[in-house]
This record gives sequence, C-alpha cells and structure tokens, in this order.
Amino acid sequence: MRGPAFSVVLFVFGVASVAGSAIGGRLADARPVASTRAATALFMVVPAALWASGVVGAPLLGAALLALSGASFSVLAVLTALAVLRRVDDAHAETGNALHSITFQVGILGGSAVGSLCYRLGQLDLIPVVTAVSGAVALLIALAVGRAFGPRSGDPVAQDPPGAAATSRRK
Repeated sequence: MRGPAFSVVLFVFGVASVAGSAIGGRLADARPVASTRAATALFMVVPAALWASGVVGAPLLGAALLALSGASFSVLAVLTALAVLRRVDDAHAETGNALHSITFQVGILGGSAVGSLCYRLGQLDLIPVVTAVSGAVALLIALAVGRAFGPRSGDPVAQDPPGAAATSRRK
C-alpha cells in the first residue's frame, strides 16, 4: 500500500495498539498466565499470516493483520509489565518497571535493526517471518515460565477461583 491508504493503515495500527494496551490491563487482572500465553501465540501467528497475505496478494487482509499485530504486541507489553510489577516489592517497583521498559526498548531496537538489514538486502518480505520466529521463541519462554506472569501466591487474586476477579469487578 502506498500514499493515503498507507497512512490509514498506520492510523488503524496505532488505534489497535492503544486498544491492545487497554485490553491488556483487563486480561492481566482476569487471566494473567493464559492471556500472556495467548498474546505471545498471536505475536507468533499474526506475522506468519501477514507474510502469507503478502505471498497470496491480499493487501486488505494484510492491513487487518498488521492492526492485529499492533494490538497483540501492546497486550503483551502490558501483560509482561504488570507481571514484573507483581513480582517486585514496592521498594523496587520503579526499578522493575524501568528494567522492563529497557528490555522492551532493546527488543524494539533489535527488531528495527533486523528490519533495516532486511530492507538494505531487498528482503522486506522476510520481516514478518523473522518476527514470527521471535514470537515462537517468546512463546516457548511463556510456556516454560508461565506461572511467573500470574499473581504472587499470597495475593488475594491468586486465591480466587478462575474468573472470580472479573466477576468481583462487575459488582
């Protein structure tokens, strides 16, 4: 896509990213471990589908997938940030938050560097594939240490049955 259509796609990507951030907070309260795993799986599957949409020449599907990619990344950023804040004591909350932010920024920097390299090599179609591979690595980590994304064992939310946190907020 080029011209005004590309601007619209980027706008929709931004709106989806903001929506993903809002959704991430809700998911972190209701089902933090399952939500983190699902968001990580989306971070792997959506770029692969985006690549496939380019192969078959489906730009509208690709635009929708790009928006979903922004939303899933934002959900994942919020879920992992809140997991960090659940794991550190109040005295270290700022440090934990800063380290999480730095880690995400390094990841974004690394992704930008790889994207730039793909561009310089004339291999733009590889960017979603590389993203999907990094998503697969992240999914393996989320599956291996999934409990780290949930509440601490002493937290009240951890004592509630599944879904109880969402029910108690509605009351």
